[in-house]
Amino acid sequence: MASAKAVADLAKVPDEDINTIDGTSQNSRLHIAAEEGHTEICLALLKDKRFTLLDAVDDFKNTALHFAALEGHTE
Repeated sequence: MASAKAVADLAKVPDEDINTIDGTSQNSRLHIAAEEGHTEICLALLKDKRFTLLDAVDDFKNTALHFAALEGHTE
C-alpha cells in the first residue's frame, strides 16, 4: 500500500515529474489515489506546489473527484 511518506519522498527528488499522466487512460496520480481511497496521498499531492493537475480529466472526462465519488470515498 502506498503512503503519504512515499509521496513526500517523491517530492524530494528534484527531477521527478509529479504531473505525469498515464498514456492509456489519461489518469493522473491524483486520479489513482482518489479511486483507491488514499486520502493522505491525495492531500500530499494537493499540497505540493509542483502539482498542477487538479482539474485533469481522464479519457472519459472524469476528474479525480469523480473517481472518489464513484468509489464511495467521501474523505
